[in-house]
Amino acid sequence: PYIRQLSWFDVKKEADWRIETNEKTLSAFKTVINNPYVISNSQILSNTISLPATKAITKQTVLARFAANPPKIDGSLSDWTTSNPIVIDQESQLQEGYSLWRGPSDLSGKIYIQWDSSNLYIAADVKDNHPFKNTKTTSNIWNGDAIEITIGLNPNAQPSREKFAKGDRQIGFSTGDGKSVKPSIWDWTNAEEPKNSKIVVSRKPDGYILEAKIPWDSLMAGFVPSSGMKISFDCAIDDSDDGKSRTKQMVWNGDYMFYKDPGVWGILKFVN
Repeated sequence: PYIRQLSWFDVKKEADWRIETNEKTLSAFKTVINNPYVISNSQILSNTISLPATKAITKQTVLARFAANPPKIDGSLSDWTTSNPIVIDQESQLQEGYSLWRGPSDLSGKIYIQWDSSNLYIAADVKDNHPFKNTKTTSNIWNGDAIEITIGLNPNAQPSREKFAKGDRQIGFSTGDGKSVKPSIWDWTNAEEPKNSKIVVSRKPDGYILEAKIPWDSLMAGFVPSSGMKISFDCAIDDSDDGKSRTKQMVWNGDYMFYKDPGVWGILKFVN
């Protein structure tokens, strides 16, 4: 756990409309301001807290293998080359749910990427002690069992950019709930389900296997990868234990800001 943000709140400017809106809000404010951990003076704040410089994030590289024989999207890894996986199983990769994680058997996974000129293929072998806990749909699928990827389809983009640029995408893959809510894919950047995409999720004793494909054209028209090309990439595993909301998230390369900050992503290299 660490401090993610410090916000200075100017009581003189804000109290009139933010605090005194109702008695409950005012009472809550008084409770907070009387807490000994609240610093009520900006000068005291600057004299009391000294934060170390932000640690630079190392950009790991993962290889995406060319799919000479495209994998059948059926919830099985039998036709996948399972070398060079993206491994997400370390406590340091937890970005949400630190106190809830009980180790790799609770939540961890290996993610595989393949490609050809037409499609992006993704597979995930996930350990989850409470799988298929996702009743959400469309833009809300992050709030349950799911896989997320972020990908930059412009190989010439600045790797250290802090905001999405042309070609940057965030895509989610929901497991569904194993009943009425089916697995689904959502492209948050384009605000749509990618056209002609496909996803299948199968149950295994200790979790689930997810397979999906997305046409490149549904992400960015005209994009065609080639062997040797490098692009920005990251991925995450979302987890819900109760099916109501996400309780844990593990991210491969970046931090909790990966969903909107390409500067923390790793590198995906297309190879034959």
